[in-house]
Amino acid sequence: MGDNKRINVGIIGVGHISQIGYIPSIKRLKDKINLYALCDLDEAKLYKAKEIHGAEAIYTDFEDLLSDKKVDAVIITTPNHLHYPIALASLTYGKHILCELPVSIKLEEAYELKKKVIDTQRIYMPAMNYSLRPDILKIKEIVFDKKILGNVIHVKFIRRRKRFDFSGPKWMEDPNSAGSIFHSTLIHIFEIYYTYFKTDPLNFLKVFKKNESGIEWEGSLYLELKESTSVLIEVLWDPFIDSDKFQIEIYCEKGNAYLSPFRIVQKHFGQLIDITPRITEERSFYRLSFDLLLEHFVNSINGTENPKFKIDEGIRILEI
Repeated sequence: MGDNKRINVGIIGVGHISQIGYIPSIKRLKDKINLYALCDLDEAKLYKAKEIHGAEAIYTDFEDLLSDKKVDAVIITTPNHLHYPIALASLTYGKHILCELPVSIKLEEAYELKKKVIDTQRIYMPAMNYSLRPDILKIKEIVFDKKILGNVIHVKFIRRRKRFDFSGPKWMEDPNSAGSIFHSTLIHIFEIYYTYFKTDPLNFLKVFKKNESGIEWEGSLYLELKESTSVLIEVLWDPFIDSDKFQIEIYCEKGNAYLSPFRIVQKHFGQLIDITPRITEERSFYRLSFDLLLEHFVNSINGTENPKFKIDEGIRILEI
């Protein structure tokens, strides 16, 4: 494709993540990408989304969308168990793919998908937008790259997601569709983990609890890394919080770093000094991350950038 090619994209799965993340970003990047088609099994939601967002075509069958020759690329935001078959079909039809994590809920399927990516020479980009958040990258620069706070001693990830009495979309009630709490919640934590550490843990201890439907609703992981660094990860479906919570706490020899809220403090002559850098951005870093991801995806298709995220990164997260 030429450098100035405007990409026609089809979104498969018109749910929450599409409407708060991808579609607003597509509109902001309208010179580079066009919301051409939408696909969802829920016809009422589909027609409403078309009315609001102005897609040219709508489909209830993803293969009908894929057979549309005007579609250059697809964004897959369906339930977890559908990521693999839709991505496989998309590659067969010659489409480039931006797919929400996980790549699949089964590791063997992810390996098969990688073979198809190699055979078709299409872009397959796992949606690792957290790795592009300015606050997460600034912590990486100060703490992990420049080591301004000295060695990292301990890192704690805390993820609490809102659920009303542990109910939600029907597919989340089926372990064969949703996978585990890892597939729905932990997976983006491991995306950030690899952004910071780049290496696999030496040892780990895990504890998970399941509800009556067999879905894991709470879990803890303790990871031991080289150089005496440890990582604690806590995740929970929580019906009593107002909104989703995501926090990172990083404890170092000479200070600490935090996310949500973003803050970095350094010990200086016995006092803790706030050294948090100023990041000027009107929108939330989370919403901005979709802009950055989509722009990178389009540039990768057009050949003006090399893909930062490939299927190998998605598989690596699954393998752990």
